Amino acid sequence: MNDRAVFLAADANGRQIVSVHAKLTYRLLPSGECSLAEDQQPFLNMRGDEPDDGLVHPEMDLVPQKAATDLIVIASAHSPRGRATTRMLASLACGPVERRFLVSGPRRCLYRGRGSWRFSESQPFETMPLRFENAYGGCDPHAPAPAPKNLLEMMRPHPGMYPRNPAGRGYVVTETHELLDGLVLPSVENPEDPLTPERLVTGSPAHWWRQPLPWSCDWFHPTWYPRCLHFGGLPDLPDDDSMVEEVRRGYVPPGQNARFARAGISEIVNPQFGDAAAPGLVLPFLRGHEAIRLRGMTPEGELVVRLPGERPRFQVRVGGKLLDLAPVVNRVLVSVEEMGLYIVWHAAFAPSHPLPERLPPAAPEEPRPGWDLGGIEALVDGQVAPPMLV
Repeated sequence: MNDRAVFLAADANGRQIVSVHAKLTYRLLPSGECSLAEDQQPFLNMRGDEPDDGLVHPEMDLVPQKAATDLIVIASAHSPRGRATTRMLASLACGPVERRFLVSGPRRCLYRGRGSWRFSESQPFETMPLRFENAYGGCDPHAPAPAPKNLLEMMRPHPGMYPRNPAGRGYVVTETHELLDGLVLPSVENPEDPLTPERLVTGSPAHWWRQPLPWSCDWFHPTWYPRCLHFGGLPDLPDDDSMVEEVRRGYVPPGQNARFARAGISEIVNPQFGDAAAPGLVLPFLRGHEAIRLRGMTPEGELVVRLPGERPRFQVRVGGKLLDLAPVVNRVLVSVEEMGLYIVWHAAFAPSHPLPERLPPAAPEEPRPGWDLGGIEALVDGQVAPPMLV
């Protein structure tokens, strides 16, 4: 089972490290306590994995440069006492961080004619997935798209795609009967900034940043803003970006256009690209004993998930000596739907001399060898972590 791994990597400063990882899987009990699962799940997207359903998850668990913990919650909003409702609040909290969700039943835009539309009443619901697909976002296929002049312009996303969440619903650039009449509206929103009829149509692709943030707690795709910013993807922004919500909330620094204009590729690519949680849910390193309070995400109304307090023991054997490493939590995934908890731990060892970045000779019984670690051996709870290619 690929739930332990070690490989050669570099830290955020470019220093070579032996990167050690472990993934622990727990059963989530109705009490909120966690019990170590008999079947431990493998890392996401290990080299050579072939999912049965043919779908490839866009994330990896093996990220050697993270400086924070992803908090990802896979859950649905449940109506109080199991009675259908048209609107409710749900929330999650971990320490000082709290996120509240305004959850509405299915609703649509009703188009009355040029310059006139309204939102229908929400339909009753009992459960609503708290997914980015149900949050604000989407794509307006009617947004004007100039003919590309070169290959680079051909590779740019359609101007009607909402940079923050093209998978969502409700994003409109151009007023058209075809899109507005019956347009499905978001069901999961920030209660402090919901979509309104007055701000439904942006009027220009350049105005996307004025629209509501998509509001969810599941995986945040690598190509969405602001995460894409850390791998060189900068959508159109005003030079004075102080009013861009991500800047205002401190998710990204101001002056993004100016920074990109003068930065080299090494300065644009940032380890924060590995942060896969929704903006605002990338937290200072968790230590493994915190409580995550979920309200409105179970039929019972509240679930307090208590993270296990025990830490795995990370060690490296160098020259016959065992050295302890300090592990940190790279990712916490709470799946209420599966009643499971998944924690990815990480530790790093900086060798005293550079290790050659090479593979050992392939053996017939090992068609996929890992890095040659120059005699260094990594252990997690006394078990050897196999060298991997990632």
